[in-house]
Amino acid sequence: MLRRRSVRFRIIVLVLVPVIALIGLYATVLALTLGSVSSLRSAASVRDQVTKPLSNAQLQLSAERAFALQYLANPSHRRLLAYLGQEPTTDAAIRRLNAAAAEVAQRSTTGEARALNMLSRKLAGLRDLRGTVVSLGLSRAEAATAYGGIISGGNNVIIQAILPLLDTPGAVQANNLVVMEESLQAAAEERDLFSADLTSRTFPGSDRRLVNQLIVLRRTTWDQAMASLDHTYRKFFTRDISVTTAANLDGFENQILAGPRSATEIPPDNWLAAGNAYASGFKQALTEAARQVRDESVTKARSLVLRLILAGGLGLLAIAAALTLALIISRGLLRQFDEFRESAFNLSAVRLPAILARLRSGGDVDLAIETPQLEADSSEIGQLREAINLAAKTAVGAAVDEVAMRRGVNDVFRNLARRNQSLLTRQLELLDAMERRVHDPEELADLFRVDHLTTRMRRHAEGLLIVAGGTSGRSWRNPVPIMDVMRAAVAEVEDYTRIRVTTRAIASIAGHAVADLIHLLAELVENATTFSPANTPVRIESDVCAQLPPGEWGTFGLRLILH
Repeated sequence: MLRRRSVRFRIIVLVLVPVIALIGLYATVLALTLGSVSSLRSAASVRDQVTKPLSNAQLQLSAERAFALQYLANPSHRRLLAYLGQEPTTDAAIRRLNAAAAEVAQRSTTGEARALNMLSRKLAGLRDLRGTVVSLGLSRAEAATAYGGIISGGNNVIIQAILPLLDTPGAVQANNLVVMEESLQAAAEERDLFSADLTSRTFPGSDRRLVNQLIVLRRTTWDQAMASLDHTYRKFFTRDISVTTAANLDGFENQILAGPRSATEIPPDNWLAAGNAYASGFKQALTEAARQVRDESVTKARSLVLRLILAGGLGLLAIAAALTLALIISRGLLRQFDEFRESAFNLSAVRLPAILARLRSGGDVDLAIETPQLEADSSEIGQLREAINLAAKTAVGAAVDEVAMRRGVNDVFRNLARRNQSLLTRQLELLDAMERRVHDPEELADLFRVDHLTTRMRRHAEGLLIVAGGTSGRSWRNPVPIMDVMRAAVAEVEDYTRIRVTTRAIASIAGHAVADLIHLLAELVENATTFSPANTPVRIESDVCAQLPPGEWGTFGLRLILH
């Protein structure tokens, strides 16, 4: 597309594209920095206003789950009252969570809003879950799974609140903390469900399968997160969760995994104490790790603000400098191109055509003096002018040599053509004399064929003479009838016996045009005989036509039909 554009347009594009790209890059960096700052502010708002009430709501739901499982394990009025007594505390925590979510809804990102809406839908089903628990309409495993689904729904909110705070390495660590939270939730659900089984002194298959799954989940998520955590975060868990507490919990879990008989031998108080101690240390470690995340987010926010100020100021200065420099350079370059264009146009449209016209008219040209020259210098455009000077000199020199060579060749052709024409004319005269003396039909036919061949040779010699710049040697002073002109043209064609000549007009051709018309008709007729079937005749008809366009021969003219 740019090939069809002017040099000025290309230079403007060449200058504007980098400037526009620089402006776009500046705008992109500024937008990314502003977006990061906005994400930090939004995420910080969600973290400060939502994460704390969310953690409290999850804690209360976990406590309600423990009461529900105890009631389902051994239904009694006392356990029912304990379960129902926990509901107001849980509802109050949920109301504070909903109020905080509504407050930050307008400032939250799309991911945060989606996570909050999903959690709200899960919390809305809590009322039906409670009614089912009170009516003993589901098993302990089903109740544990239902409460676990509601509690884990808050993890997505935490993820959306933490991930935008840090860059990629920090985001990995934040995600590991969320995985650790899932490990803690699995441990709490495992503790509550197996405590209920110990209370009922039964360990049904559904509970056993779910507890085993929770044990595997707790250990897997713990190992996965601890392997990826930096030392800064790992130290909290190794410090706050004692080795003895972790060993006790692992020992009890191994007994559970060994089978129902060894599982039911675990003392309920010891199991509950081990689970509570493990959960307490785990919560403390998560709290301190969250505080570390907050401190890093503040540092990150300050760094982003500083980057925004530097990127904005330095970017504007760079764009202004680039635009100024581009304008100065482009204006100078365009001015040089304009001067070069004018001088090159004057050379090609005025000075060179004048010299070539003199050469064609036969004039002499001195290359050293009269060859036009453009002003050259050491710059690239100056070197281009010098190249054009050399090209002009070479072109004029080639034209001079071409004219001289053409004159010499034309002279040779004309000389040879005139000699051939003279010899052929003499040969035709000799053949005419021989034809008049010979009476033998066969010999006379041979002489006619030789005469016809010589006539064709004369036509070709005259054609060569015309091509060489000369004129035909034959001329007529008086007009010649059109029939004679047509017959003369037919006589110069090899396959003349196939040609039929007819005319419906009594007209003559001006003498000065007879030779040219004979040559033209002969060429056309010879083409007709050559490119048509050998057994078909070729007809030439002539007629007078009227109402020719103005400027052509007058009102009447001659029309020749070849078919």
